[in-house]
Amino acid sequence: ATKLANYGHASLSNLKIIKVAAERDVVPETKTANRKVNSNGSGLTDLVSDYINSTTLPRSEVEIELLAELNEIYRGDCQFKRIICQEHGTGEWEIYLNEKIKGDIPLSQSGSSLKSIFIILAMLRLLPPLNGTKWRKTIFVIEEPENNLHPALLRRLLEFLAKQRQAKSFSLFITTHSPICIDWSSGRDDTQLIHVRHKD
Repeated sequence: ATKLANYGHASLSNLKIIKVAAERDVVPETKTANRKVNSNGSGLTDLVSDYINSTTLPRSEVEIELLAELNEIYRGDCQFKRIICQEHGTGEWEIYLNEKIKGDIPLSQSGSSLKSIFIILAMLRLLPPLNGTKWRKTIFVIEEPENNLHPALLRRLLEFLAKQRQAKSFSLFITTHSPICIDWSSGRDDTQLIHVRHKD
């Protein structure tokens, strides 16, 4: 058992874990210099603002790549034209999604499903380059991706994550209570299902 524990520790020590918690939100934030995003999404507004406004980060990661991924997930439901981050005048920055019909929508005042999808996509796209972590040494963990998502949106998210995992070769861990996630996973040959039971 000791040898196994030592091997497990050594094999995991060089890996970078990016975790998205079950409870997540996007809110206006004041600027900091640490570029740290917590598993619940706090710090993400600050990071998106840095990507858009800093000369040291590629703004195309947000304005082109993240926008395209968001539209891929929401295809048929709506189409976003721009991702904007603006300062309120109070020192707090806010992420806005520009939609063709509705105009600029504050993300903090949007529905939970949109915020949840945005957090998952943004953390997957924006965090690894900051750390210089190689994709093969990255574990992306999502707790309960089904929270606040309707079934069609959840399926599109799962398909997107599967394509990203295959293309970039990171490890993807999902914890779920959703029969949609379980059914989707059971139909794939690149997925392992583990059923955890609480006993006594």
